[in-house]
Amino acid sequence: MFKIVKAKIVTFFIICPLFVFAQSGAIHINQLGYYPDANKIALVVYAGANTFDIVNVADQSVEFSGILSESKYGEDANDSIQLADFSAFNKPGTYRIHIPGFGDSYPFEISPVIFRKAAYASMKSFYYQRCSYKLQPSYAGMWARNAGHPDTNCQFHGSTGKSGTHASPGGWYDAGDFGKYVINAGISVHTLLSFHENFPNFFADGVLKIPESGNGLNDLLDEVNYELDWLKTMQDDDGGVFFKLTTLNFDGMKMPDKATATRYIIGKTTASALDFAAMMAMAGRVYADYDSAFAADCLVRAEQAWNWAKENPSISFRNPAGVSTGEYGDGNLSDEFLWAASELLISTQKEEYRTFLEDRSSSLNYWSAPGWPNVQQLGTLSLLTQPNNLPGIVLENMKSSLLSTCDKWIKQIEESTARIPNFGFYWGSNSEIANRGVAMIYAYLLTENTKYIRGAAECADYLLGKNVTGFSFVSGFGWRTPMNFHHRAFSADGIAQPAPGFVAGGPNAGKQDGEFYPFSAPAKAYVDVVGSYASNEVCINWNSPLTALLAGVDAVLGDGSVVDYPVAQSANNPPTLTLSAPKNNHSFGSNIPLTVRWYSSDTDGLAKAEIYIDSRFRAAVTGPSLEWVTDALEIGDHTITVLSSDTNGLTTGRTNRFNIYDATSAEIFDMQSELAQLKVRSGNVYDQLKVEYQLSEHACAELLLFDNTGRKILGYLIENPALPKGTSIVPLTRQLPAGIYLLTMRQKGKRVAATKLMVK
Repeated sequence: MFKIVKAKIVTFFIICPLFVFAQSGAIHINQLGYYPDANKIALVVYAGANTFDIVNVADQSVEFSGILSESKYGEDANDSIQLADFSAFNKPGTYRIHIPGFGDSYPFEISPVIFRKAAYASMKSFYYQRCSYKLQPSYAGMWARNAGHPDTNCQFHGSTGKSGTHASPGGWYDAGDFGKYVINAGISVHTLLSFHENFPNFFADGVLKIPESGNGLNDLLDEVNYELDWLKTMQDDDGGVFFKLTTLNFDGMKMPDKATATRYIIGKTTASALDFAAMMAMAGRVYADYDSAFAADCLVRAEQAWNWAKENPSISFRNPAGVSTGEYGDGNLSDEFLWAASELLISTQKEEYRTFLEDRSSSLNYWSAPGWPNVQQLGTLSLLTQPNNLPGIVLENMKSSLLSTCDKWIKQIEESTARIPNFGFYWGSNSEIANRGVAMIYAYLLTENTKYIRGAAECADYLLGKNVTGFSFVSGFGWRTPMNFHHRAFSADGIAQPAPGFVAGGPNAGKQDGEFYPFSAPAKAYVDVVGSYASNEVCINWNSPLTALLAGVDAVLGDGSVVDYPVAQSANNPPTLTLSAPKNNHSFGSNIPLTVRWYSSDTDGLAKAEIYIDSRFRAAVTGPSLEWVTDALEIGDHTITVLSSDTNGLTTGRTNRFNIYDATSAEIFDMQSELAQLKVRSGNVYDQLKVEYQLSEHACAELLLFDNTGRKILGYLIENPALPKGTSIVPLTRQLPAGIYLLTMRQKGKRVAATKLMVK
């Protein structure tokens, strides 16, 4: 007969903290602030309140009051969310949101230049990614470093069809690794050059304080030129373009000048030729007024690459044997042809490219945000904003598709629990919402309808803190920002903070890196640790749309006044924080109080610690105490989060998962189950259990193993169980000691089967 542990209903209460303080972590805002004419909305988590006030920080006066929206359950976040909408309030100043009986937000500004410094920093992130280049303190500040990877003697990999060595210095490191990739350069260069074509005066000479500042050329063009010079070295004599320049395997976490493994030029493909053609065609027209010889050379190279691609239309890339760096594989090349033809048409007005596009005009619609494997939309944006000789009906259809797509996204924002358009929380999800915001900027340029620029600003709000993680994903901009990017130089330089202006990849439900993610909800699948390349890496094709989004919103909603962005020679760090109890993945009996214990320190002094259980605010503690106690929680799995803030408001957070088991009785009683059967078929239990099950319903099933005291040993999720019978291999992290164990199966939160396991 099956046996289970008796259940007990547990009630609990909160012991009063030493001092009740405002819970800024439960009110999620754009941590920089808002433009006077933008939508101004905050997310309030598990408040259960009715009203809110906008309080002037200068004199504590209430300058605006509003009604909180009804609570809605956010499925992607597993949170109950209310909205505080104060869009009607547009007086410049510094404010906080106060919710009576609940708490206060971080301070924020309403300002006509609120994104400007962040836009400059995002653009300057490319300077910090320069390869073969020494970053001097006068330009790089505290993140100065020696030059790495001269790339003057790179080996041709056999996949290129060539042998010997080749010089290919310069360019940008692609991401947190030291590779250089033509494919990812493609969308990044387009996004920046296209922004310049629409807002040519935004990154004026000198605003970024890079080595080229003061040469009379726009700073954005100076920085992109550094990448273009490298790209030219990747073109073969026959017009084709090599795919990437990397080591055979990723380097460890070290400074660029310490990474000395042999570098290889790898692959030669249709996609790299077409992306190259598109970039060079753009450069040929953008740089024509500044360096006619450079621009003319770009156009020649663009057409050479196009012609090579026509003769080699289907060469795709897969990593050769022995190569494990970024693959950027793409089996569909039709979009690359469309993008390259679009840029070549704008730059040359040649009949060949017009005919090519006319014959495929139905494929020029803007139906989704672009990404490195889907670049046709880049050509559409260029064709809609730059002179060309396509028929008017073709351009009108393209415009209609862009506006229709942006209207759909704006409607999704308006209907969303968390005020975001629908997008998947996958690798680099932050670039997806940034690219949607960029599309809305184009829609505004084509219509001057303010709903589009307001929608774009809300996309920026998400990236700067108005999201369910509580992070501003942009380093150095906000009260709680990434400190531990998956980035080799920032991990190895001994400096606590990364350089400002980099954006994290963002929530990723795939969690491919194997790191510990405290929350299972897709919208919260983000963790600020170095090992999280799946959610916390940086990449040039994520920063490029961030740059265009922040700068574009400022160019439209801002007042254009001068803002100085100095080179940082020092930085104020948030507190250090260790969460020591309850320990991660530990189980605790229901017969003892729950103790929360942490260690935190900061040179500026600590202001408070906020405590959240299952994302619900429970208490705020100030003073010397770093411990908080409450009655035992209900039986089941929980999360504990501590946010520690210094006297300047900078915040660090830690979250652990833990389990409460029923410790009132170890008695095991028989359970009859008509729904399922459960058997252990494993011959040994040293490293795994082989479990047979029989189910009547197709739903995720969870296997839980308990010892004879009722303490949870492990949990294992079967996401797609077989019907009616199936087998699952459950890995064990350690050998089970001799004894009697209880194995249970749950579906939809209900126990559907159980069996005993005896280990001798």
